[in-house]
Amino acid sequence: MKRAERELVRRFWRSLPVRARLPLLAAVFFTFASVGLLVDAGRLGRTHPLALAGIVVFSGLVAVSYALVGTWESYWLFAPIVVLQVVVPRWLERLWPSSGEHSGEALRGRLTFDVIGVIAAIALGYGFFMMFIVRQGLRRVRADAEMELAREIHGSLVPEARIEADSCEMYGRSIPASEVGGDLVDAVVVHGRAIGVVADVSGHGVSAGMLLGLVKASLRTRLRAGGDLDAVLADLNDVLVDLTRPNTFATAAILSLTTSERVEFALAGHPPILWFRAAERTVARLGDGGMALGIRSGERYRVGHAEVGPGDVLAVLTDGLTETMDPKDRELGLGPIEAALAAHAAEPLPELYERLLGVARAHGPQQDDRTLLLVRSR
Repeated sequence: MKRAERELVRRFWRSLPVRARLPLLAAVFFTFASVGLLVDAGRLGRTHPLALAGIVVFSGLVAVSYALVGTWESYWLFAPIVVLQVVVPRWLERLWPSSGEHSGEALRGRLTFDVIGVIAAIALGYGFFMMFIVRQGLRRVRADAEMELAREIHGSLVPEARIEADSCEMYGRSIPASEVGGDLVDAVVVHGRAIGVVADVSGHGVSAGMLLGLVKASLRTRLRAGGDLDAVLADLNDVLVDLTRPNTFATAAILSLTTSERVEFALAGHPPILWFRAAERTVARLGDGGMALGIRSGERYRVGHAEVGPGDVLAVLTDGLTETMDPKDRELGLGPIEAALAAHAAEPLPELYERLLGVARAHGPQQDDRTLLLVRSR
């Protein structure tokens, strides 16, 4: 079994409450308790009734012990269990020695008893197995339904971002690494400004998706109130500090364009913005990162400026692209993405998006959410 599969098994057993495990352990007990009866049948019913009862119960308990040791991963306990499995039946037979051979009706009666006991034990074991399977099946159905709802909510929170403004066009998408991603891409025109945002919240799964919803709602509300980008990030930071638990944070990059061909940008712990300058056919990096959101209240963020020309392209991405690892554990980095941006910047933004994502896909498998926002100046 692969390491990832073993970890999934561990998580499954850890997630099961004791009450949920009882039917499975009962199924194991009754299924293997029948072994004692089969042994007695093979010995033609010579086992003393009290010894037989002890062996039947002990056989079931040994099987339960193996199951528990396996789920606890306390493999060192296998050795003493094996010893007990050999010693205890012999001790029971010494305590209650075997009776003489049965014949005729007595033998038939004893073997009939063993057969009925085996059938009853296996039937009980099967019944408890089905009880466990049905309960866990219902649990899985409920979990799948909740996850499907989470996927739908995530899809509504992070749809494809696409706007056409006087100053620019924007296109972006987020590809989650699991059912619910933790990256945000958004594009909106507010107060005559075309604003693009990319954010990456800490963690994965449903908890990250919930934080993502908080970030988007707070951000959209704050943008409608107006103000400079540094004030927007500062207020968003204070909201996250107040409403999230420790060690929860988000990185973000926000940029704004007007008809003056001037771009403003601010970063909060985020990778730099890539700027393809069409006139020079070169790629520059904008921004110095800053402090991530939600770590410390009262944080302030620096706003940068750049004069963009027609055909210039800005690429805002998350580290899910740059930190892609190849089979030799080599990180992709920004270099190959910059080269692809310079080579294909003139293509329509959806096609350019696929080009840049293709660089990451060709480098290695996806391990984190991959998010990219492209902005082309008019």
